[in-house]
Amino acid sequence: MPEGPEVRKYSDALDEVLSGRVVVSFAARTKEARKWLEENERRLIGGRVERVVSHGKHLIGYIDGGFFFHSQSDRDRMAADPKLVYQPGREYGTRHMVFRRTNLPCLRCGEKIRQLRQKTTRRADEEEERTRIVYFCPTCQSV
Repeated sequence: MPEGPEVRKYSDALDEVLSGRVVVSFAARTKEARKWLEENERRLIGGRVERVVSHGKHLIGYIDGGFFFHSQSDRDRMAADPKLVYQPGREYGTRHMVFRRTNLPCLRCGEKIRQLRQKTTRRADEEEERTRIVYFCPTCQSV
């Protein structure tokens, strides 16, 4: 499952595109939802989307008249977004906020993820200097 910040990114994008727009059609996946939609579709068509928000791993869209639509996020669909995946097919792209995401947008604020090479403390028995890569968002994290 995607994490909250990924879902928030999608809800913000959907809110920007859908808020204020008129509902022209609906589709439902589950049998119960399709039955409800058949009985109530006329009440929804022509209404306006008020806003789309995230709540944990759920997307919720509010429609005029006290109606809403709901979607629990789908990891496969979200993983297809190149902004969320460092390399397609690699699991770490969807699990980490900054790890191996150099030059990709931060999932929280959109700033480019940066990396630094950090020298680590050398032990007395080691001859070579050791380093490690540190990934960070310059806006959300200070290094």
